[in-house]
Amino acid sequence: MTLYARTPEGQVAAYSTDSALPRKLKSLLKLVDGKTDLEVLVQNLQAFGDVRGVLQSLYAAGLLRITTADAKPDAPLPRLTDSFLGRDAASGPDTMMMSRHSTMMVAPNAENPMRKQALTRAVDLMATFVLTHIPVDSFSILKELESLESLEQLGATLGGYEQVIAHVGPSKEAHLHQVRQILREYL
Repeated sequence: MTLYARTPEGQVAAYSTDSALPRKLKSLLKLVDGKTDLEVLVQNLQAFGDVRGVLQSLYAAGLLRITTADAKPDAPLPRLTDSFLGRDAASGPDTMMMSRHSTMMVAPNAENPMRKQALTRAVDLMATFVLTHIPVDSFSILKELESLESLEQLGATLGGYEQVIAHVGPSKEAHLHQVRQILREYL
């Protein structure tokens, strides 16, 4: 039996309002209690996509630790490394090259609630797609998506996002059409 438990960093990320962690990952982190077997989580949380892959990403990020039924609950196991996962973290297909310095800096959408809702809707679509199709190492991509503060930033980084999901296949076209539709509506 394999059990995941939040690390102190994971506890802060799950419950802090200042956390840059995407909402879906916060929700998943809150559901990890250190008592529920991994297989039960995988079976019951299918709405999160590849739960096993997402939990591995959270583990690799240091937000979760793994214990077994016969291990002491406070004994963390070694972290997964990128070499264990079989790729270089900085150049794998799941790495999105976005930076606040390379995108347009504009004021957040706080003054226009409709634009803010549109941004939230687009980011949620993208986060769901990433969790479903690129679950391993999705943490860094989701973190970048959640850092977007405006539709203009989203538009400026869409090219990088397209490169990240290019290997997914035909389903990416319908997904990108939805995201572009939101941008056309408000830009």
